[in-house]
Amino acid sequence: MLTVNGVSITATMVCLPGICPHHIQLFRHGLFSASVIHPKTAFTFDVLDHFYMDAMECKTAGLSFSKKLRRFTNNAALASVPVGLHHPSF
Repeated sequence: MLTVNGVSITATMVCLPGICPHHIQLFRHGLFSASVIHPKTAFTFDVLDHFYMDAMECKTAGLSFSKKLRRFTNNAALASVPVGLHHPSF
């Protein structure tokens, strides 16, 4: 999950399998999934708001914003942060 404080690994469970899709359940709890087929990554609406403001005001690219979140998570060991191509399970 990506928040304004950085990246975290959080396990989720589908509450109503077959009745309500997983990405809709995430949405109802304030998370926007990166995929509607097999959601493995989700963004809080706060982090999406921050990205929007950075992109509009500072012309920040998506890659730069993700690097910024990695630094918030662990500035000393960026390679350990599960974002991007370094961790294909995401």
